[in-house]
Amino acid sequence: MESFKSMVNKYKNMKKVGKAWIVFWQVHAREEKGFLVQLGISKKYLNILSVRKDFNYVVEYAKDIYQLFLMSFLEKAHFASYNKGERNKMEFFAESIPFFTHYKSAPYRNLIKAIKPDGIKSKKAERCSSKLKKYPEYVSLGHNPSIEIHKVSDLVVYEDEDENEIMEWNSFLVNGELKKERCKNGW
Repeated sequence: MESFKSMVNKYKNMKKVGKAWIVFWQVHAREEKGFLVQLGISKKYLNILSVRKDFNYVVEYAKDIYQLFLMSFLEKAHFASYNKGERNKMEFFAESIPFFTHYKSAPYRNLIKAIKPDGIKSKKAERCSSKLKKYPEYVSLGHNPSIEIHKVSDLVVYEDEDENEIMEWNSFLVNGELKKERCKNGW
């Protein structure tokens, strides 16, 4: 594996981000790219958000992306209503946004440590439980396509010799391990 310094020398434009949220489309179809293009979506990977963004910001961002790409103007007008717009939006998205934290993450480990001696109802366990909900690793909204927002580590973005934009990162797996992933020009 190349060192970071050798990669910087090799590629002209490079940015090491570290931890971040990656926003992308998740599709359950044989021809993922063709399906997204049919919907007028030109790239699978949409954005990179700072890991410091509050979870509520990340959820609202997912809702906005979903609205922008997948809703009709009539549906958007329903959300823009002066009197009932926010309520309509809350009802539409209700409990449709699952979030997950893998079991080897620090918030999960702290929760387990707090539960063992004092039980689930202890103040320490409740505090750890709220942090677990506040700092998830994964957000999903919608279905086929869905907006996925994953917390990743070791994110690096650079241009290769052919001026393709490359993103590489480590994804957190459910078992707490890391998986190296990459995309080229948003795909």
